[in-house]
Parts: sequence; structure tokens; C-alpha cells
Amino acid sequence: MSHPLLKRLTQDRRLTYQLLVSTVFINLLALASPVFSIQVLTRYITNGVTGTLVTLFVGVMIAIFLEFLFRLIRLKLATAICLHTDQLLADKLYDILNNMKFSRLNSIAPNVRRQVRSELAIIKQAYSSTNTTTALDVPFSALFIGLVYMLNVWLGPYFNCCCYFVVADSKD
Repeated sequence: MSHPLLKRLTQDRRLTYQLLVSTVFINLLALASPVFSIQVLTRYITNGVTGTLVTLFVGVMIAIFLEFLFRLIRLKLATAICLHTDQLLADKLYDILNNMKFSRLNSIAPNVRRQVRSELAIIKQAYSSTNTTTALDVPFSALFIGLVYMLNVWLGPYFNCCCYFVVADSKD
């Protein structure tokens, strides 16, 4: 049996393709700010040409704006993918409950019936559009860590330790 997230993503391949393409663009545009900082430190500070600074600033602002637009589009795509699957799941659950005999339904304790309804909300929350997009961003974190290693061999391990402690702290 495949993972529920993969099931959601394979239901509508066209939307999934658009979601993946927007994720790639978002993560590429996310590199604009660090590249801007590096370029300012290496070019503007050493040469002091204001035209270079203005050009870099305009470029990074355009990249940030495009990243914001792509994030909005991606969230709408992920919501459309998740909404369809959530609706199918809710329909199945309510169909089972509607077709169940009344005597059998009464034999189930009221707290268990409430728990069934709350479990549906938990499933919706676990595979929400926000969590889906976050899961799609995870592979790009390895790319970013690799880029940090390429920039500075000593900064890479420090960055890894910081990431480890942030993740370990969030589990508490």
C-alpha cells in the first residue's frame, strides 16, 4: 500500500506536475537573497559602484515578489489536490455511517463516535496543503546544505549542527 501523501499527489497528475514545477521555481528563487548578500559583499563593498547595488537590489526584489506569487499559486494547487481527496474520504465515512443499521450504530459508545469524527479532522490536518508543500520542500534542504558546504567548508558543519539542534529542540 502506498503512502497517503503519494496517493493524494497521483490523483490529478496535471495539478501535481504544476505543483512540482512551482516548488522548483520557489526553491530556486529562494536562493536570490543569499546570492544578493554574497554579491553585495564581494562587488559593492570592494568596488563601491552604486549602480551595481541598485541593479542587485532591484533584481532581488523582483525575485522575492515572484517567489511570493509562486507560493500563493502553489498553495492554491495543493489545496485543490487535498480538497478532492478529503472530500472523497469524508464521503466514504459518511456513506458507511449512513448505511449502517441503527441498532449497530447505537451499540457504539458515544465517545467512540465522536472520536471517529475527530479522526477525520486529524487526517485532514495531517495531509493539509501546508504540510504537503512542506514535504515537497524537504529535498531542497539538502541542496541548500550542499551549497553552504560549497561556499565555506568550515561553515557547513556549523550549519549542520545548528539545523540538528533546531530539529531536536522542535521534537520536545
